[in-house]
Amino acid sequence: MRERSVKNYSEEFKSFMKYHFNHKALGFLFVVVILLYLVTIVPTKIAYADQNTVRYKTFQSVEIKAGDSLWSIATKYYTEEYKSIENYIEVIKESNSLKNDTIHSGCYLIVPYYRN
Repeated sequence: MRERSVKNYSEEFKSFMKYHFNHKALGFLFVVVILLYLVTIVPTKIAYADQNTVRYKTFQSVEIKAGDSLWSIATKYYTEEYKSIENYIEVIKESNSLKNDTIHSGCYLIVPYYRN
């Protein structure tokens, strides 16, 4: 009798595993199909929209002239990749290890900006 119950238990376990494996396999297949859709369709549209606007970050050494300020230099080189002119001034300050907004004529600044 013990042998029979082990056999029944084994069959129930096999049935249980087969049921759950099939449902997990279907769920996994569904996730794979959705991911393939997102990978193939969505990035294509984004890449197509941005294809004509590839821009590269570059740096310019700028001599500070009398009357220049970080604001005047930033407005000259500002591009839309920076969040705001204030943010861009902070980037320039970080690039030049400036702790405040004071700059002196005759000195040079490293100015990062984007170009085509």
